[in-house]
Amino acid sequence: MDMISKLPPNIIETILCFLPIQEAARTSILSTEWRYHWTKIPKLVFIEEAFQVSTDDDDGELSDMGQPYVHPTQRNEMIKRRKLFDAIYQVLSKHEDPIHEFTLSMVTDGSSEIDRILFLLSQKNTVRKLTLEFISVYKLYSFLFFFDRLIDLHLTGCDLDYEPMFDGLRDLASLYLQEVMTSRKAILHILSTCPLLKNVYLDMDHLDFDESDDSTVVNLVECLPMVENLSIGFGIIECFTHDGLPQELPIALVHLKYLCIKDMLHSQLRVTCSCSFDQKRS
Repeated sequence: MDMISKLPPNIIETILCFLPIQEAARTSILSTEWRYHWTKIPKLVFIEEAFQVSTDDDDGELSDMGQPYVHPTQRNEMIKRRKLFDAIYQVLSKHEDPIHEFTLSMVTDGSSEIDRILFLLSQKNTVRKLTLEFISVYKLYSFLFFFDRLIDLHLTGCDLDYEPMFDGLRDLASLYLQEVMTSRKAILHILSTCPLLKNVYLDMDHLDFDESDDSTVVNLVECLPMVENLSIGFGIIECFTHDGLPQELPIALVHLKYLCIKDMLHSQLRVTCSCSFDQKRS
């Protein structure tokens, strides 16, 4: 332990990033020197499935659920989730240095606690990579886009079925959207206000639209002038091709290196290219 303690603080914090946050926090009891190392790690990961905690309801908060009966399994899940939220609040309140990466993976139950956590996190305005993975769909409100220093955003199981009122994530380079509920209008607004996107992954079964929305695949491509790696579900392409596929695109994707169209004719088409679409057509 003495050899590790003599390492530079930034090296120790990097090592702690590889530990689950619970284990990293426990290092505070090793010695006075180690008491605050865990409060400075730049990467925080909270995964409900891996969260280890006693499900004893010590304070009895769940003893009266307002229901005639709560199944023990459901009760344990509720206790575990409440303690997960408490742990996140405690970590965020005690964390001293910038948080560069934040991951939250969990089953959602309609609780507003996630909104509160994201709001607290956004106040720090230091997050560069944000990953939110929800097992059941959770509606994210517009303050998600207060994270204006993001360069990497991963969203799974989220509801973005609205047009966010924001100026864009100007530094965002990578966007990953899977099983996200949204509309053509909303997805175009998000993409068009993130001008530096290089890596884009879009895999949703369906995009909502109204009759007044005449967006096409041309509008989609126009939002991605800098894209280098593009993975897109064929279902999304279909949502933008109500008038059929265009014969040619209005811009040359000169930076495109990798294209993956998923679920095309029940298979996966992979094309690797190092030239623009204009060059390929010529």
